[in-house]
Amino acid sequence: MCSSDLSTLSELQKVHPVEDEVMVSLLCLGLSKAVAILGNTDPELMDRLKKSLEAGLRSQYTFARTTALHGALYLLQIDLGSDLQPVLGLVVDHIKAHLLVGRIEMGADESTLIMWSTLFFVLENFQTEVADPDLENNLQQLAFATSSQADLPRPLYTCLLAGLERLVVAGQVRGRQLDQLVKIVTDLMTEWAPVSVIPAVQLFLAAMYASHPPAPADYGGSRPAPITDPELLMQMMEQMSILFDCVRRAGPPEAELLSEILPQVLIDFFPASDVVNRVISEFISPGQPHPPLLAGVLRQIFRAAVVQDQQSMLTEWVLVSLPNFTRRAPLSHSIWCLTCRSEERRVGKECRSRWS
Repeated sequence: MCSSDLSTLSELQKVHPVEDEVMVSLLCLGLSKAVAILGNTDPELMDRLKKSLEAGLRSQYTFARTTALHGALYLLQIDLGSDLQPVLGLVVDHIKAHLLVGRIEMGADESTLIMWSTLFFVLENFQTEVADPDLENNLQQLAFATSSQADLPRPLYTCLLAGLERLVVAGQVRGRQLDQLVKIVTDLMTEWAPVSVIPAVQLFLAAMYASHPPAPADYGGSRPAPITDPELLMQMMEQMSILFDCVRRAGPPEAELLSEILPQVLIDFFPASDVVNRVISEFISPGQPHPPLLAGVLRQIFRAAVVQDQQSMLTEWVLVSLPNFTRRAPLSHSIWCLTCRSEERRVGKECRSRWS
């Protein structure tokens, strides 16, 4: 896009009849994109653009409102200077009218998704400019309440959780609100259908890392420092249990993905010696539907234990756990578990040789 395109769109907007709302909406969107790309903030052009955005957001037609929101998002991503507050004010008033005051949008159409996406974009990037703590809190609570409702359309469910995740990562959700969000996500992970688990797990992990950042590592950066606060340790263990329960409840594709990230999460927060017993328990549990995946998790924890110079713990585990593997039923499963144990011992020897 070049300056001639901007000039053409601007001239068309001046002469085109306002009764043709479809064309007027498209011209508003094109001008907003051109201004965002080229950085042209001519006062006369910006005045016309703001009036066009205002008319589009107040239109009775869904298409006009949707294109106006798209255009406003283009403008909000550049430095508008003195024009920021008028454009931001239009967007915030539109969100309030359709989400806080009117009927809550629960559909999966483009207009609903762009409205929620705009809400999260404003909360993430314009907390200072909005300068209304009550409004910010009300909008966050609205997002919390909507995301916890049952039977949400899948696109809206994904949009809400992705938006909340961005707010958590950006540090806009803190303190009690973050604790409230963790409770909501925990319910989503434990009560909803397995296919809905992955978006919830992403948000859960974001909240987990935001509320309890991993402690600085010692031993040359290889071992996380032990958690000494009993209450915090219990809370972290409960969160680990939730992740293991998700693996147990999930279908094969979801369980495979969760098992890929689970070892790193465990290693980030705990020394290997603190979690190896829990991983072993899940691995040999009779009700575990994904033992091969848990074998992979156990393998990674063993690698971490060797890196963290905990070979004595591994040796003790091999001696203590042997009866548990020989008593498995049926016999084929017992042999398979012993094969996994032998592989883990081989991994331990290999890692020790590399680090010695």
